[in-house]
Amino acid sequence: MSPASATRDVDQAKRAYDAQPSPEAQLRLGEAQVRAGQDTAARVTLRSLLGGSGDVADRANLFDAAAADQLGDLAGAQRGYDRWLARHDDGAVRGRLGDVVRREADASARAAIASERTLAASSLPEHSVGVAPLVVTGGDSTDASLGYGLADLLITDLSRSAQLQVVDRVRTDALLQELQRAGSSRVDSTTAPRVGRLIGARRLVNGAVAVTAGGHLTVSTRVADAARGSLVGQPVTERTSLDDILQSEKSLAFALFTQLGVTLTPAERAAVEQQPTRYLSAFLAYSQGTRAEALGDYRDAHAYYARAVMIDPGFSVAASRMQAV
Repeated sequence: MSPASATRDVDQAKRAYDAQPSPEAQLRLGEAQVRAGQDTAARVTLRSLLGGSGDVADRANLFDAAAADQLGDLAGAQRGYDRWLARHDDGAVRGRLGDVVRREADASARAAIASERTLAASSLPEHSVGVAPLVVTGGDSTDASLGYGLADLLITDLSRSAQLQVVDRVRTDALLQELQRAGSSRVDSTTAPRVGRLIGARRLVNGAVAVTAGGHLTVSTRVADAARGSLVGQPVTERTSLDDILQSEKSLAFALFTQLGVTLTPAERAAVEQQPTRYLSAFLAYSQGTRAEALGDYRDAHAYYARAVMIDPGFSVAASRMQAV
């Protein structure tokens, strides 16, 4: 649509609304203003419709989110997109929401590093926790992504507990990318408390995966306390094989719940026990996708997630991430 045509549509919608005011006419005016790039005016027009119910309110939230997105109001954009997605299975909007979340995470990471000296770890929520990608040693290029895939599964499982506030992986990835630009992105037992503080997590799970000949793996995790600047408990270690990695991740998750002082309800335990996929090849493709996404390679991430879904159409987390990137 040309700028002149878009402006004419706004004028027509404005005349129609003035002649016969109604929520539907108000919505059409707001939509026309968004399409014409009149984002500030559109948000004013749509404001009184946002708290309603039904299709008019849903569409008002969607177009308000689009206007907020263009104006750089990332919180407003996320709020509107979330409202739309709560009632509509819309892959395109889910992708736009994913972009907003990444941009907000990037901005938060830069702000956290800039104000690091004033961050008070003691003020972090007691039950907040983040998970950093595990460091992989040995193996080939496919094995290198295991640390990202395992971290992602641990985030999903830890999120099953209502007692924990788990930091989104996108926020952790953004912070590590910012630290990498400064030459200090490695997360180990020494740096984990700082990383936890920067992402807003009282505790941070970090660890390593050692790959040896014959596909044998040793997966070890530690929990660091950002407020105390020290480690919590002893390392949690699983000696396993690539074929059994998905089951071993569950053992790690349950051990971490114990270290974090969390007692799961029967329903939460049952949810954690559910395997995201039955296929190792689907998980390996997903792991490559999470690594590519963390490094900002969204085209490759989409391709890997698509491969995971092709292998296992029931791999819902992979399908969701594919839409988000």
